[in-house]
Amino acid sequence: RLEQTLGFLETAKNQLLSRYLDRLKEGTEDYLSELVPEWEPSVAMDVNLKMKVQQEGSLRDTECFSTGWQDLFRLAQRFALMDALCEGESSMAVLDDPFVNLDEEKRARTLELLNQIGKQRQIIYFTCRR
Repeated sequence: RLEQTLGFLETAKNQLLSRYLDRLKEGTEDYLSELVPEWEPSVAMDVNLKMKVQQEGSLRDTECFSTGWQDLFRLAQRFALMDALCEGESSMAVLDDPFVNLDEEKRARTLELLNQIGKQRQIIYFTCRR
């Protein structure tokens, strides 16, 4: 019975995620376009939300990128997930030093994006930088 219950739960999870997957993918690409305007991101995601990024004609795991890029990918994905799940509702984001691995340019763009998003939802972020 336990195995059958786990199977039903896994099926339900996959059905739920597949409903949101297209919106999540598009939202992640939109946020990445705002964070890095000179780059045209294309992402793919599976039902476990594992993301791959199109670069130079092939899909690459996000682990192949620098820590700063990985932070940008995760930030974009998190905000896209909030948009998809909290559609039309107020939501809040708590971020723990989202700038630590970013260079000055990406840090400035990330702050701009957080200021824009902050007009619709509450954002709390902790940082060790001034």
